[in-house]
Amino acid sequence: MTMARNRVNRRWSGSRKHQCLCDIRVALSGAAGLTFTIFGIPLLLLWFPFGSVFTRRYLASMECVLTDKALKVKKGVFVRVEKTIPLEKITELAMVQGPVVRHFDLHTLTVETAGQSGTGALVALTGIVDAEAFREAVLNQRDAVP
Repeated sequence: MTMARNRVNRRWSGSRKHQCLCDIRVALSGAAGLTFTIFGIPLLLLWFPFGSVFTRRYLASMECVLTDKALKVKKGVFVRVEKTIPLEKITELAMVQGPVVRHFDLHTLTVETAGQSGTGALVALTGIVDAEAFREAVLNQRDAVP
């Protein structure tokens, strides 16, 4: 088994066919970079006036309310998403702060629940004012629910 693997590796390692495939990949990656540059710069210039309007509307549509028995989350501009998460179902309320978010002194709260399907957080909330106090308030309210 080891000899067969070595034979295959020797046969392909110095092959001209392998060199041609590498040249094609380099040419395609250069063409893809040029295409993204040609189309990306005009799209970037369009993003500044229109993107700021979209971003303001998206941020204005975000809402998170803590009630006695649930956490209610609303967000979205084109597709409106409303989720009600019962406090007794919350198993994890994590604070995530990547390098970009940390630069702006923001936090992302991720909510995971019992019985949740799929991997990852059920809800990710970025930009909550005083996120640490809000997290503590949710956890204290969850523990107070009978």
